[in-house]
Amino acid sequence: MDGFININKEPGISSHGVVAAVRRLLHCKAGHCGTLDPAAGGVLPVCIGKATRLAEYISGGVKRYRGTVVFGIETDSYDAMGAEVGRASAAHLNRQDIEALLPQFIGEIDQIPPVVSALKSGGVPLYKRFRRGEDIEVAARKVRIYDIELKNFRPGVETAEAEIEVECGQGTYIRSIAHDLGQLCGCGAHLAHLQRLQVGDFRIETALTLERLAEIIAAGEDDWLLPMQYPLANWPRFVVTDQQLRQVLHGNPLCLGPETEPVELCLVENSDGVLLGIANILNNDTKEGAVLNMTKVLADPPAAKKYDAVVIGNFDGVHLGHRALFSELYRIKQQTGAVTAAVTFDPHPMALIKGKMPPLLNAAEAKIALIKKYFAVDEVVVLPFDQQLMNSTPQQFVDRIICCVLKASQVIVGYNFSFGAGGQGNAQMLKELCEPRGIKVMIIDQVTSPYGDISSSNIRERLSRGDMEAANYMLGYWYTLAGEVVRGKSIGRTLGFPTANFYPATDRVYIPCGVYAVRVEHNRITYDGVANYGYKPTVGNFLQPSIEVHIFNQDITLYGENIKVCFGEFIRPEHKFDNLDQLREEIGRNKETAKDFLITQNADKHLPKPIK
Repeated sequence: MDGFININKEPGISSHGVVAAVRRLLHCKAGHCGTLDPAAGGVLPVCIGKATRLAEYISGGVKRYRGTVVFGIETDSYDAMGAEVGRASAAHLNRQDIEALLPQFIGEIDQIPPVVSALKSGGVPLYKRFRRGEDIEVAARKVRIYDIELKNFRPGVETAEAEIEVECGQGTYIRSIAHDLGQLCGCGAHLAHLQRLQVGDFRIETALTLERLAEIIAAGEDDWLLPMQYPLANWPRFVVTDQQLRQVLHGNPLCLGPETEPVELCLVENSDGVLLGIANILNNDTKEGAVLNMTKVLADPPAAKKYDAVVIGNFDGVHLGHRALFSELYRIKQQTGAVTAAVTFDPHPMALIKGKMPPLLNAAEAKIALIKKYFAVDEVVVLPFDQQLMNSTPQQFVDRIICCVLKASQVIVGYNFSFGAGGQGNAQMLKELCEPRGIKVMIIDQVTSPYGDISSSNIRERLSRGDMEAANYMLGYWYTLAGEVVRGKSIGRTLGFPTANFYPATDRVYIPCGVYAVRVEHNRITYDGVANYGYKPTVGNFLQPSIEVHIFNQDITLYGENIKVCFGEFIRPEHKFDNLDQLREEIGRNKETAKDFLITQNADKHLPKPIK
């Protein structure tokens, strides 16, 4: 079950509560496409199954709201849920006063979000810090407001009410508009009521309440599920041939020839109109011309007729413990010519079993890329971990997955492998179930190191202490973070150390804030450098941590480019300097320390070693 539901969220329930209710109704994976405050109502697109991977494209769409602003009463949360912090007469206001102010809000503006919000500072939601009594300064953010219209105005003796309709981009707080209007009017204001009317192609006119959704599901109707392509209907489409199908479903680039025009993002479909994934088409400036690169694969690859030998696991971190499994698989391949596969799951099983994603060392795409590049398997098979798979008995898992889907003759698992509903099955049970079916099972023992047993949790713990030597030893490569380079304030350049800056996915950052000796990978070229991860307290104490990397002996422009930063050694914790001269001197010392470390490292030390 994959697609979207247009939900009309009622005030009083959180967005997470709506998603939880949908999960209970449908017993499937679900998520929402952009939070709507609990006090607000209206359109909340909910994505089902594989459509959860499209949420980022929906949440960034144009949104339309209708809200009621009460002038004369100001609250700490900027809405009716907060505590009153000010009161002044709004008797002087009229419709013309409000209409005259609204044009100030149109266009790209700087907006200060409410302090009582889900935005995070230091990894903690602002509302939690506010409730603790902490002093919080919220920085202004750029938001885009396309239109704002006064629909109604009701004057009053002490308070006045205005009904406004706002069309805006992602990240806009209507509460902040209400608060700012109150400040401009000199009497304070708060948002008393809010309804979201539209998110992209999802509109309030066709939205379903949870109660109505339950009714039509019980009646056996199925027109409530919108297709995967529904919110992306205006995107360009690329239709692959049957011969190209396997190539794109395994995430491999597809050469299209010089006559194909580049496209930033497009839908990739088969000849039957089934959505296979999202791709970009780039011109690689060679005689091959444009190349289609899959950025998201949404359909399952066609199953091979038979895999002779497979390894099965989650493979988070793709560390030396996992390498032991892949080494055994490679040995079998070399001796017998077996067709081999690495079998993993998406999402991580704990996301469905526990209801939340566990902390992961690799994004799914990065994990698959590592396995394909370094571990010499013929294919990576990603099994969708859904309700059916989660609730399978151990016997059903063997019959359905190992026998029918994989058709495996040999299976390799780790000593702690578990499977079946509630984790009933272990590695020994897998062996006992498979061998009567003619399937050989090999169980690989725990792999140890000078730093203890090799496991994802041990690696995360070492990373959190800045013990890069231990973590990188157990990984078999240097811990890596990646992201798109954004424009900074160019302070590093003024200090003589130009930097490339990006914001990593914070749910995969385990290292402490500080300075590191690093290697940077961009377009298959490796550079040595020194990087700071943290909040840059000397030059502004930013709310969101970033990576700021200085590449040695290079002055290259990387804005908008994706880079990988591989962390080799922790040099020092991040701290605040009294002035920029002190910072410049310290960066110079850190640069020399990083050079001294990096010069002792082999050129490929930061990369996994291919299995041979």
